[in-house]
Amino acid sequence: MKKITNPVTGQTEYQFEGKLLKALSETTLQNSNGKNYKLATIEFVDVHGVIQKASAMIYEGNYSKGVDVGKEYVCTARKGTDNQIYIQMSHLEANADRATIDMFADFEEVEAPAKTTSKAVNLIES
Repeated sequence: MKKITNPVTGQTEYQFEGKLLKALSETTLQNSNGKNYKLATIEFVDVHGVIQKASAMIYEGNYSKGVDVGKEYVCTARKGTDNQIYIQMSHLEANADRATIDMFADFEEVEAPAKTTSKAVNLIES
């Protein structure tokens, strides 16, 4: 699990891998902003290493791209104003086909530029 801060709300959220256990709900629901979503049942490993099952919402913009039972997808958990935890599943596969350095011929090591500090100096003429 990766703890992140939502750049828009400033709220703490957690990103993790969730395995889709069964087909999405047939019913399309709508949130308070009018966005369509369906419910999914996912399985994930919690911070204690325990496998948990939970429901997650997946918005139309994600499920329209297609998701498959048995695959792991990027999920985000956030706490609602009602102190309930809400999980959102995306269509992005977790760790899917990520490139590794050994897939390429030769990469030179890249060093981060050195940080410089500058100090303002006040000159007083006498």
